Amino acid sequence: MNSSALSSNGRTPEFGSGYPGSNPGGANTVSVSVVIPAYHAARPLRRCLEALAQSLDRPAEVIVVDDGSRDATGEVARAFGCTVVRLATNRGPAAARNAGAVRATQPWLFFLDSDTAVLPSTLGTALRRLAQSGADAVVGRYTPAPLNAGFFPRYYCLLKHWSHRRACDRYNVLASQCAVIRRATFHAVGGYQPFRPGVDIENEELGRRVAAAGRIVLDPAVQVAHEFGGPLRLLRSLARRSFWWTRYFTEHRTFETALTTRRVALATAGGPLGAALLLGACAAPAGWPWLAAGGAAALGVYGYGYGPFLRFAAREAGWWFAARAGIVGLGVSAAVLAGAAAGALSAPFPLPMRRADEAGAMAEAPAAA
Repeated sequence: MNSSALSSNGRTPEFGSGYPGSNPGGANTVSVSVVIPAYHAARPLRRCLEALAQSLDRPAEVIVVDDGSRDATGEVARAFGCTVVRLATNRGPAAARNAGAVRATQPWLFFLDSDTAVLPSTLGTALRRLAQSGADAVVGRYTPAPLNAGFFPRYYCLLKHWSHRRACDRYNVLASQCAVIRRATFHAVGGYQPFRPGVDIENEELGRRVAAAGRIVLDPAVQVAHEFGGPLRLLRSLARRSFWWTRYFTEHRTFETALTTRRVALATAGGPLGAALLLGACAAPAGWPWLAAGGAAALGVYGYGYGPFLRFAAREAGWWFAARAGIVGLGVSAAVLAGAAAGALSAPFPLPMRRADEAGAMAEAPAAA
């Protein structure tokens, strides 16, 4: 992705009416407020804003919510002409998005994360989908290539891209890394509910309320690139998220409508189970035929569920990559399965989820910094 966004005179481009026009063919200004929460994000935020400046459809305003950062996050945003909302303390991405939405003036809100980068066509594709569908919100997916190098970022990026390959006209998650929503709808449902650190279910919780009041469309053509963390960080995050997702979806008797299919669920359980049974067969020779047969059957279920993804990965990155992805997928499945099992077992017991320092979902935003 070409992230260079300097204008012909070498200045950092600005958004809104003062944008110097770095796109040679000209850009169409659209009635959108882009809202980006940022915490200690000076480096990725610059890349995010450079990519946004190359958009073929220029947003009328870009609001960066500096969520109590102590680095140059605010300075980077101001250099691009963004409206900067400064929070005195770190309140989390949900509260930051709400603060940005309160400051927004346009009829549509486009949420991005600071570690993402739009394609030149992302905004226009999302807005056209809104017009065609009459939906209240449109969410997108990740591009097949991540913003950072390495096997694990590429593997997980391909998995996320493949998982959301089909359009869904009745989606129930407002995926805030790439989502456009009618501002009136966002305020009518109360915005994001801030949760305690680590309780990463704000997209699912808000999506459920928006889907009940209107309609969310998942459009695979709407894409953003993303920077992914390393394997240990991501495995911990997946286990934690799976824990809270299981508790939340069990309570509300509804599941994510695009990713959580029976085939994928069986494969996620079958992979780790099959590997454990085969290890058990090696450690207990007397019973190895039964353990080995059970392990092979469970791994067959894993292959059945994730086989289409592994074939996709082979087309994108080669068969050696796909072979490693199949092995790494066992560890990813184990992390998801462990979190889900813990979430299901803890479901009868109440656990604090909402932040005690947040009176409600929406609050008055501080003045622009």
